[in-house]
Amino acid sequence: MKLQVIVVAILALGYGLYVTRDEPLVKQALEDFNTKIAKPMGIDLNDYLSVSECEARYRPALNSGVLRYFAGRGRADVIRMLMQDVQLPYTEVRYTTDTWPAAKEQGLANGTFVFGQVPSFTTDQGLNLVQTFGILKYIARA
Repeated sequence: MKLQVIVVAILALGYGLYVTRDEPLVKQALEDFNTKIAKPMGIDLNDYLSVSECEARYRPALNSGVLRYFAGRGRADVIRMLMQDVQLPYTEVRYTTDTWPAAKEQGLANGTFVFGQVPSFTTDQGLNLVQTFGILKYIARA
């Protein structure tokens, strides 16, 4: 039972950070959970986790990135909008019908284009992400 309470608290804390991004609100929710549910069961959640530890675990560090797509709006447009909204600095590489075949071949060889398609996003730590929704989720969590 104690393990179940701890797991629920960790999931709630991680979800709260992901959804609200309001650390004081999440801290208050954790304290309420700890006071009303965990402590009466003989568990002090402060012994197991903290907001900063959970935030470090569930939020990737992202300072900048490189977005690769064709010279047009398409699937990368929503990624551009999100990066503008969260004020994430990025550079952009746009391909044309002339430059794409060579770039695709090189990207498949070095791992930039895992599936041979764009959009592709490379983080400042060198992580290569592909597919629109995967890129969006990663940026949203950072």
